[in-house]
Amino acid sequence: MRASLFKRFPLCVKCLEQDRAVAATERDHVVPLEEGGVDDETNEQALCAECHEVKSRAESQRGRRRAAAPAPMLQGGGGSKVRA
Repeated sequence: MRASLFKRFPLCVKCLEQDRAVAATERDHVVPLEEGGVDDETNEQALCAECHEVKSRAESQRGRRRAAAPAPMLQGGGGSKVRA
């Protein structure tokens, strides 16, 4: 998968959005596997190491916030609220 991706996209897609030409070195999942993304070419992008690190750090922080958040309240039978 990596070789095919880098053959199709030799440059970092995030850098190209900023008019910079930087070689792609990382295969990244657009939607992380932990968030329901699939492990195929419909959910991959070519990134440089720096852009991959920035994206991975943001995903990690998002995951920690989600884990620390209290469970949402759901309406129980009879009008009472219960934690999911």
